[in-house]
Amino acid sequence: MMEASGKVRFVAVAVTLLVLGSCLPATGQTSSGAVSLSTTSLVFTGVPLGTPSAPQTITLTNPGPGVLNISTIAVSNLFFSETSTCGTAVAAFGQCAISVTFEPVVANQQTGSLILTDSAANSPQLVSLAGTGSGPTAVLSATALTFSTLMVSAISPPQVVSLTNTGSQPLTIASFAVSGPFEQSNTCTTFEVAPGAFCTLSVTFSPTLPGLSTGQIEITDNASPFPQVIALSGVGSSFSLSVLPGSNSVSAGQSATYGVTVSGVYGFSQVVSLGCSLLPLGASCSFSPATVTPGATTPATSTLTVTTTGASAAPSGRAPAPPGPGTQRLFWLLLGGLPSLLPFRRRGRGPIRAGILVAGLLMAGLVMPGCGGTKTQPSLLTAAGTYTVQIDGTARVGSVSLHNQAPFTLVVQ
Repeated sequence: MMEASGKVRFVAVAVTLLVLGSCLPATGQTSSGAVSLSTTSLVFTGVPLGTPSAPQTITLTNPGPGVLNISTIAVSNLFFSETSTCGTAVAAFGQCAISVTFEPVVANQQTGSLILTDSAANSPQLVSLAGTGSGPTAVLSATALTFSTLMVSAISPPQVVSLTNTGSQPLTIASFAVSGPFEQSNTCTTFEVAPGAFCTLSVTFSPTLPGLSTGQIEITDNASPFPQVIALSGVGSSFSLSVLPGSNSVSAGQSATYGVTVSGVYGFSQVVSLGCSLLPLGASCSFSPATVTPGATTPATSTLTVTTTGASAAPSGRAPAPPGPGTQRLFWLLLGGLPSLLPFRRRGRGPIRAGILVAGLLMAGLVMPGCGGTKTQPSLLTAAGTYTVQIDGTARVGSVSLHNQAPFTLVVQ
């Protein structure tokens, strides 16, 4: 009986311990209670751009009776950051602190969340975050400009970009840096833009080579982030000249004919005037037609004729005809009156006599007939030789000219 009674007591104690054990929390786990936070929202205002704010603190409390395991503590906006004393676990009925800071780079409002993931029943816990920076903010009306196709050396109409300060502090501009075949002028004359105000940039394109050109305007100021950049692009167009045949041979006095092709490059479609240079002495050139307009994809043609001069003689003019009867009578009357002027004896007779003498000589020149016949002189000859002649093409847009050349050979025998 005593042995049976001991066995009963042993079973009773075991059952009691099992029941009690089921009522105790397991190590490393919380009870069904929810984790509490001292606040569920944080607001940061008037924080200078690029400067971290003073930290704001959230207290996390573990209501127990078990350990609270922390999986992650994170923020959803990169302008906010956090540090904590929580580690990976918080003891039963314990607390830890989470500190949040805000570092804006633009003056507009930023929002986000602090997210805690843990072993509590109400995981994850969220804390809403909001912050506003204080400082200048540079806003461009366009961050890229594309210009229409333009003849090389011409200047495009300006495109305008506004630079607005939407921040709470003056925007101070340090520099405008331009790259590529572009130019800018601006109304930011004081290099400072007040809050809510704006200035404008006028940008032009003047291609120096045919094809695509790129560049940018880089604006350095006290806004963050900086610099502000405007991407620029445009296409320059031009034309090319070609001559066929490349060489022609003629005898002096003959003409040589060439075919000229004017081709547009990168959409060129302007009027091109044609001319020649470096011609040999005694040679001339002509084009038919003298102006052409190539299409964007279709070339234009013209015929060039180079004319040389051979050995020949040309009249240089005849001697003047004798004066008519009226002129002769006038001469003899004047000549007959000369002796009557000679007896004068008075001061100043020298100039009078000189005048009479000149008049007489002039009349003599009128009366005396020239030698009859025709004078000839040889015309300018194109000497034999090999010449490199040049076709000149010129296109004009407003006051701007574009010149291209193409050489060809003329052999005079």
